[in-house]
Amino acid sequence: MKRLIPLFIFFLPLITYSQEKSIKSIQVGLGLTNSSLQDLVFSPLVFRGSGFSFDLNFRNEKRSRKHEVRLNLFTQQLTPPNNPSSLTTIQNVVVSLDYDFTRLIGGKKWKYYLGGGLYNLLAARNIEFILEDEVALDIFSSLNLVGTVERTFKDRHQVSATFSYPFLSYVIGRMRVPLDFPQEVFNAIADDPDGFPVGAIIRSGDLLTVNNFIDLRTRVDYEYHISDHWRLGFTYQFRYYQYPKFLDIRNASSQYLGTITFVF
Repeated sequence: MKRLIPLFIFFLPLITYSQEKSIKSIQVGLGLTNSSLQDLVFSPLVFRGSGFSFDLNFRNEKRSRKHEVRLNLFTQQLTPPNNPSSLTTIQNVVVSLDYDFTRLIGGKKWKYYLGGGLYNLLAARNIEFILEDEVALDIFSSLNLVGTVERTFKDRHQVSATFSYPFLSYVIGRMRVPLDFPQEVFNAIADDPDGFPVGAIIRSGDLLTVNNFIDLRTRVDYEYHISDHWRLGFTYQFRYYQYPKFLDIRNASSQYLGTITFVF
């Protein structure tokens, strides 16, 4: 029996750690997004504009790790402010669905987390020229390195900053020549003119690495703990992505969100 006591003392922290209760929360955010876009495939102009943003976030947290799933949507109309004589406008809709997993790697007052994420984006643009419209799409998924720093002040004020950058990305719809998909996509459309060849389009993507794909993202969160179950806060997000299609796509956006969180 005496021999078992040291083993029990040794394994007690592991047992306590495994039984640590997770904190789950759902956060809703509403606000505005300002964007600056240059799509050289269709125009050399830089387009800018603002629009409505919606953010839905689910978190599952323990002291030593975090899971987070985030859905983000914004829509806006973009115009070229440096070229007021231009009549071209862009209706821009962007949807992203992201997953992060990070682990605590150190810190006392400030806690440091490091991990990875799976990020997905669909940006659909209707480019309205004088005589005709064109549709442009950015569709990609990426594996990202994710880092977070976090601190709580006086048990009620929580501040965090998160940074991410992709090391491998799969991009769909890169043009081989202007306004062109691979031959496989055209064959699928010819075989079934009334259908939409989702499988062929997905297979037409390319793997891009840090050498030719940029998707820099930062997020700063502040939350005030009203009670054990409710929090109010503010989120600022910045994102800049760039990659070669037929010509380069450059898109920068700043997002400002007021948030409310329910903890259960």
